Amino acid sequence: MRRTRWFWLVLIMSMFMLVFVVGCGQPADPPPEPDEPEEEPEEEEEEPEEEPAEEPTRDQIVYIGVSSEPHRLDPRFGAGTVAARNVQTLVHDSLISWDDDTLEIEYVLAEEINIPDPQTYEVKLREGVLFHNGEELTTADVEYTYNTLRDPDAAASNFSHYEPIEEIEVHDDYNLTFHLREPNMPFLYRLRADIVSKSYSEEHATDENPYGDDYTNMNPLGTGPFKFVEWRTGEEIILEAFDDYFQGRPKLDQVIFRPIPDATTRTVELQTGEIHINEEIDPVQVAITEADDNVVVSRRSQMGFQSLGIHVDLGEPTDDKRVRQAISHMMPREDIIDFVMHGLGEPAYGPIPPGHWAHEPDVPRFEYDPDRAQELLDDAGYSDGFSAELYVIEDSVRVQLCEIIQEELSKFDIDVNINVLEGGAFWDQMRTGESQMFQTGWNAVTDPDDFMWRQFHSSSVPPHGANRQFYQNPDFDAIIEEALGETDQERRKELYSEAQKMVVEDASYVFLYHHERALGTSPDLRDFEYSIYFCFRDLMDAYLAD
Repeated sequence: MRRTRWFWLVLIMSMFMLVFVVGCGQPADPPPEPDEPEEEPEEEEEEPEEEPAEEPTRDQIVYIGVSSEPHRLDPRFGAGTVAARNVQTLVHDSLISWDDDTLEIEYVLAEEINIPDPQTYEVKLREGVLFHNGEELTTADVEYTYNTLRDPDAAASNFSHYEPIEEIEVHDDYNLTFHLREPNMPFLYRLRADIVSKSYSEEHATDENPYGDDYTNMNPLGTGPFKFVEWRTGEEIILEAFDDYFQGRPKLDQVIFRPIPDATTRTVELQTGEIHINEEIDPVQVAITEADDNVVVSRRSQMGFQSLGIHVDLGEPTDDKRVRQAISHMMPREDIIDFVMHGLGEPAYGPIPPGHWAHEPDVPRFEYDPDRAQELLDDAGYSDGFSAELYVIEDSVRVQLCEIIQEELSKFDIDVNINVLEGGAFWDQMRTGESQMFQTGWNAVTDPDDFMWRQFHSSSVPPHGANRQFYQNPDFDAIIEEALGETDQERRKELYSEAQKMVVEDASYVFLYHHERALGTSPDLRDFEYSIYFCFRDLMDAYLAD
């Protein structure tokens, strides 16, 4: 019921209400300003019924154990991975945000947004917002950020989201207008891009890297609640509170990310107080950890999937659809969920999960069927199997999943070599376009386009997107291009249903399961809730109790 409510709200917001009601020359109502702390009265005749919470006096340093390091911290080039967003959402701000549960738009750097027609987005910035170097944010920074994102030569990781921008019209330091070439229904959510400093990026630009990505990837500068201090590769990333943050200084003094690929080690360090947050508890440890008074476990369904990606453009044998379909028939999804996830998930047969308004249940279902798998291999001429390389990020759960895949494929004489890479090396490998098979996942929250375009559109092959399997189908492209600008909700659903059936049939992804994340925190950590998309952003309001 909860997911259904989410996506009915998306239906109303992203289609008619945001484009036509909000856009009819009227500004969208901004969210309420954060409540100011109440001043203590000078005199109290009676004691209050409840004592106010005392201000924490201990050092407010939170340690977070994460499964992998980011490969880039500049949000223009390192977006799209959880490891990167963990840090980016604390260091940077964007024009808008949204509530995870309701998907209601919340203004951040934008003070007001008008949408007079489906191709025009008028933005007024907050005044007085400072970057961490003391410079004020202006429309020059917003224009520069979005111009980078939509420049095909920049190879930004979310290029396809911003390519529809025809022009950015700057009126003054605080007002600008985005003009789109045609209606683009998800575009309001595209205003979520983290804003970088134009002067800072240009200061570190070179002839080889005109956007300054080499330096800024290791030394990000934003306007967010925490500022970057240091990245000790393989050890920790240190952030500290920004005293001049426009929404008020965070209660925490520092946030320190520690890469701990082994899930058991992360859990032990949480139990012993070495870290305050375990990004994701190993599913096998969830039940035991929930019984531990030293840990608070919270579960959150992830609107996404885990999959086995198969490159379709590297020649034989994976260029043959029958081989890819055979591999899909080899996957015992229920057993994988039981063995790897210990029940924290449900089988996946397509990209858009149940509960999303655009989910299509009637896709081709490549159920576990060894006989059919062998028939397809025989038809494709691979009765005797073949050899394959499989890449996976250094994470104990993911490696275990790949070992099961390896074992299942070995039953058909397919010899799989597993390559385990640390975070940065893994994502660099994904950008090369030379990965025959790879294990990865995808989370999205808002529009169905988030599940489809960057994963499967021909324009989204690296370095311009997440189509790492190099799937290219002109018919599919035409369908989701039409869906992107379609204002009728039912017609959009029909188009995305057709597109889902097509990508499942072509099997460049073997969909495995829709998963649930179990996050572990210290009981001392208060006022924090993990966000599906915005990760640790709620640390803005969190603190450690004495």
